[in-house]
Amino acid sequence: MNRIIRNVILYFLIFLVVIGIISVFSSQNNQAEELKVSEFMQALENNEIKEMVMRPANGVIRIVGGIRS
Repeated sequence: MNRIIRNVILYFLIFLVVIGIISVFSSQNNQAEELKVSEFMQALENNEIKEMVMRPANGVIRIVGGIRS
């Protein structure tokens, strides 16, 4: 019984390490540039906004999108 528990714990730890490594590498590629409200409004007026999504969460509206290059 102890051997089974040790094997399960070992595989679980390996799984956590792999998920952690994947998480670190995937978050490095998705670095978003945050804009102040005035910068966002200026980009919106200059038609530099490619796409925009508004996500309400806990009373705060988070705006996510892309700027045209």
